[in-house]
Amino acid sequence: MNKEDFISTLPQAEQKALAVCGIYKAQQLQNISLDTLLADMSQAAEFFPEEIRALSQTRLAEIYRQAGTI
Repeated sequence: MNKEDFISTLPQAEQKALAVCGIYKAQQLQNISLDTLLADMSQAAEFFPEEIRALSQTRLAEIYRQAGTI
């Protein structure tokens, strides 16, 4: 699997949650720290609670780690 395809393999609800923070490609995950991503998701939850609810912090960290191994 290449970096560009990784996000598209995730469930659609998780893709939408990542998109709320502007993450559409695995390379974007690799260019941001997990702490920054978690903070962005926390802020996005105020405005997009339904989308963010689909992605727990634990799952987000797992996706982040997977993107780093591609």
